[in-house]
Amino acid sequence: MDRSSDEEESADESRAPADPPLFQYGPPTGPGPKTGPKGVIRDHAHYLALKAEEEAQKQAKSEKASRNADADLESDPFVEQYKAKRLKQLQERAAAAAASASGGNLVHLTPATFESSIDDNSYVVVHLYDDSIEACRTMNKCLTRLAAGAGYAREAETTVRFCRMRADDAPVSARFRADALPALLVYRDGKLAGNFIRVSDELGDEFYADEVAAFLRERNCLPPEQADHKSTVDDLD
Repeated sequence: MDRSSDEEESADESRAPADPPLFQYGPPTGPGPKTGPKGVIRDHAHYLALKAEEEAQKQAKSEKASRNADADLESDPFVEQYKAKRLKQLQERAAAAAASASGGNLVHLTPATFESSIDDNSYVVVHLYDDSIEACRTMNKCLTRLAAGAGYAREAETTVRFCRMRADDAPVSARFRADALPALLVYRDGKLAGNFIRVSDELGDEFYADEVAAFLRERNCLPPEQADHKSTVDDLD
């Protein structure tokens, strides 16, 4: 081989590209994982960003599904009826509790408040009434007077609650409403202690608050009298 041939081969070798390095430390030249230290860091940051974006999308989908479910419930007629009924019950109970706390009112009961009203007091007198019956109107006036404390010492007021309930709201028959009113139900410590129907037959056409109290005390349906106070129905008008 002559000298010129050797020089040409040497020149060709010097022009051939060098083998790429095993690790590349410069900026990325294309997609895919980078194997150098900086490339590994960039790959991890890219992974975290994708993970965060995926979690954000899941959260957005969950919130959207929850809003759709709430909208479906709000538009459900059954749910609306239940909410209205429940609100009315809570309002009635709050009104009964406020009246009872005042200590001087004849408490009006409803089916929703009846059971809770007879559990918390030593004596509870409930008048089943109809406004169209004169004796019922008289009885309500007498019980209003008794609820204000007439005939009882102050310390005894908290042990007795006087209430009224429309007969139409009570689970009684039409015949009972026609023939048995005014009726008094007396509960002691949550249990029925007295059930008196058409009490006007015994009290007469015109009766007084102290006569109603005496009627109940004689049957052990009120605590003993602590103070005397006679009042007529006219005092309550």
